[in-house]
Amino acid sequence: MSSHSSMMDNSDSDESPFQILPVEVFLHICSFLDTRFLLKTLRLVCTRFNTILSDESVWKLRIARLISVNPCTQSAIDKLSDYFSWKELSYHIDYQRYLWGKNGANMRRIKWQDIHYSSVDCVKLIKGGTLCLSGSRDRAIGVWNVEDESPAPLILSTSAHDGWVWNFAVQSDEQFYSASWDHSVKQWNLNVTLDEVARFPVKTAALCVDCREDLIVAGTYSPQVVLFDPRAGPTPLKQYTSHRQSVIAVCLVDNYIVSSSSDQTVSVYDLRTDSVIFQNIMRKRNRGNFGKSLSHKYNLLYVGDNVGNLHVFDSKDGSFSHIQTAHIENVNVIDTDVDQTPPGHATNQVSSIWHGPGCVIVGSTNKYVRVLTATLPHMLIAHLPYSGEVTSVDYNNCTLAVGTTDNTVEVWKPKNPES
Repeated sequence: MSSHSSMMDNSDSDESPFQILPVEVFLHICSFLDTRFLLKTLRLVCTRFNTILSDESVWKLRIARLISVNPCTQSAIDKLSDYFSWKELSYHIDYQRYLWGKNGANMRRIKWQDIHYSSVDCVKLIKGGTLCLSGSRDRAIGVWNVEDESPAPLILSTSAHDGWVWNFAVQSDEQFYSASWDHSVKQWNLNVTLDEVARFPVKTAALCVDCREDLIVAGTYSPQVVLFDPRAGPTPLKQYTSHRQSVIAVCLVDNYIVSSSSDQTVSVYDLRTDSVIFQNIMRKRNRGNFGKSLSHKYNLLYVGDNVGNLHVFDSKDGSFSHIQTAHIENVNVIDTDVDQTPPGHATNQVSSIWHGPGCVIVGSTNKYVRVLTATLPHMLIAHLPYSGEVTSVDYNNCTLAVGTTDNTVEVWKPKNPES
């Protein structure tokens, strides 16, 4: 009877095993579970779980255990943590690893080929990744509906330019700029139709462009960096020369313009002082190579060069101090089921970069797109083979767009999108 009473007393108790489980044991169990499950399910089981999983130090430790923490890693993660909580960073890193694990097993691949009859040299995703812009050497600009996956573009402007369409810069979901070898940058409005708003002439081929609301920056073959105010018409506000050869990439970074050239320099121009403050931030690490592509977000500037290196700089307060340089093939894999690039594939140019809180995506001319962790040192999540050289990549709302030299636009999007 006493035994039975004891059992009844235990069953009536409000204390569950979850309430007495040591925090260390609970966190060890959590280390085997996906961040999405922890946040969307386990955290909601009870107040105690919610309290533990709301502690930012738990998520910081989780990220530290995922990677081998070294000074480079800490520096890069700290930059991202200025913009995201540790919980958000852990979520982004785990979710990108889920999407791109096993070389994109949870992504659906959509291929549009032979609409453009020449190399597709630039792609951009707008409207939350639901529309894709493509620019080609056939002088056309295409607009593609990613949602319905139609084999034909929504819009194909076959005479958008009189020369190769080489680069895009997006101002908003309805407005963007295109740079072309026809010596111009054009402003476009996209509604039901694609309408040319303005043309900004430059002296030689426009090889790159970036923008913000009150400023357009173009890099040219001549080599010059040319500045326009879209509200003031086609006359340049200013043009300056900080390179000896073609300007092949430009990037607006707060009050600065970063430009990269085939003369093996990456310079930084201060808009406030109207002067070049760094003639070459790659001075001690270029060794004959030059920057081909630029990407800037969250105080991190990525420079991809013509021999397969990724150079990472801290742009906070205009310092542009070097954090790390690493070759994209000399990275460890994050999962054992990801193969490295097959032997015999020599990396040429890092043609395009996108980086965010969960991953870094790199396109290169050895016909691969690589998905890397956003941590430093990088780890390989996936490498995606292509039949043509990869010219351009863009990533928006977990949708990836890729342009290639075999006249193809490809889009990858989640098979089961997060709600």
